Amino acid sequence: MLEFDFQRFKTSLFSFLLFLMCTQSTAIQARDPFTKYGDCMQFIIPTTSGVISLLKGDKEGVKQLIATGAIATVVVYSLKYSVNRERPDGYPYSFPSGHSSGSFVGASYLHYRYGWKWGLPAYLASVAVGWSRVHADRHYWSDVVGAAVIANLTAFFFVEAYDKDVRIIPCVRISKPYFGIIGEKRF
Repeated sequence: MLEFDFQRFKTSLFSFLLFLMCTQSTAIQARDPFTKYGDCMQFIIPTTSGVISLLKGDKEGVKQLIATGAIATVVVYSLKYSVNRERPDGYPYSFPSGHSSGSFVGASYLHYRYGWKWGLPAYLASVAVGWSRVHADRHYWSDVVGAAVIANLTAFFFVEAYDKDVRIIPCVRISKPYFGIIGEKRF
């Protein structure tokens, strides 16, 4: 028998309504659809991450998402104004990408809080947000990568796994450079 997952339905409906609100905004109607995607998804991805946590009854997770977003935003805008890199279209404040940071905060939060299966779709959507910013001549790829690194590192330090019995941790060694992944399962 087919079961109706009301929580998933509410999350999907909320995401759709948020997307609809973004696409109807007069401020972005003049832009091409791919640029609109990036403009909307910078908010939709982290908002949907918060809604998922609320639907799971995970209030602590929502606090961690808000902390991650706030810290990442402070870091991103501090760098924007101190680096003052010129954008491809000639305007200032290119590095790092604020749109990409917002979307990667949501993706990184889902990954570190609920696991890679939750994070992967959000990471893919976030890569598309970054691509939309490069496509719109608002950022270079290095701006997008910088924002993704800031968001991911912030989530790494501020987000605890919801299921503490299973953890996947990135591992970086500076003295003898290497990158790896450590997996842990508690019984």
